[in-house]
Amino acid sequence: MKWLKEYIDYKKMSILSFEKSIGSRSTIDKAIKSNSNLRGDILSKIIVTYKDINPKWLLTGEGEMLLKSKAKEYNESDVLELINTLLERKDELLQNETYRNYIRATMELIMADDERDKKNKVLEELREIALKKHMKKS
Repeated sequence: MKWLKEYIDYKKMSILSFEKSIGSRSTIDKAIKSNSNLRGDILSKIIVTYKDINPKWLLTGEGEMLLKSKAKEYNESDVLELINTLLERKDELLQNETYRNYIRATMELIMADDERDKKNKVLEELREIALKKHMKKS
C-alpha cells in the first residue's frame, strides 16, 4: 500500500492525521512501511471518508489516484471501467486478501443501508397507523 502515501501527501496530511480521520490507529502507517494490504473495513472507511479517491487505484495502485468526475462520484462509465477491470483480473484479485476484505466490507455497508431503509419503511408505516388511529379518535 505504498501508493496510499501519495494520496496522503496530496491531501497535505500526516499519516497520523489521516488515520485519525478514518478512525484508525497505526494500521495505515504499518501498511505503508511494510507495503502490506489493508483490511477491507479500513479500505471502505477511506472510500467513504475521501470521496475523491479512486477505489480502483486504492485497491490496486493502478490508474488515476483521483476520480475524474467533478462531483467526485462515479459516473456510469467509471463504474463500467471498474467492473471490466475487476472481471479481467478476477482470478488474481480473488486470491488477494485486501480485495476480498474490501468486497466483504462493501457488502456489509450495502446490507446496512438496506436494513436502514427497511427500518425506516417500517417506522413510516407505524407512523401512518398511529396517525390514522389518532384521526379516528378525533
